[in-house]
Formats: sequence, structure tokens, C-alpha cells
Amino acid sequence: MRKSKFPIINLILFFATIGTTLFVGYQFSKPLVVYGVIERAWQGAVIFSMSILAILGCHEMGHKLMANKRKIAASLKVTDFCSIP
Repeated sequence: MRKSKFPIINLILFFATIGTTLFVGYQFSKPLVVYGVIERAWQGAVIFSMSILAILGCHEMGHKLMANKRKIAASLKVTDFCSIP
């Protein structure tokens, strides 16, 4: 059986990370809707999720760049993105 270069589990975990960050962002944004800061909680959820994913992406890219600099074999895995805030 041939091993895939991009296992489906990586994609599943990446979407799980997006889902969990959207959920947490939605929960955090509910009080902002009550106070009239934003119109819809989903606006805050999307902003929160994009921010967390950007931070995680930069963090993981740092690992990849240092591995390349030190000539260590490392792949750029999406599984490293999976975290539940």
C-alpha cells in the first residue's frame, strides 16, 4: 500500500482547528453583541479564528525555518495546527 504524501488526517485536524477556534470566538463574541460593540457574534468569531490561525501559522513556520537552517529533515505538517483553545 502506497503512503500518501498528504494524509487525510492532516486535513481533518486542520478543519477541526478552524471549527474549534470559530466556536470559541463565537462564545467570546456574544457579550460584545449584547453591549453593541459588534452586530453579530460571527463577525468576532471569524476575526478571532483568523487571528489564532495566523499566530499558529507563524509559530509553526518558525519551526520549519529553523529545521531548514540546521539542515534537519522536517515536513511542514498541518497536524501541528491542531489545538483546542
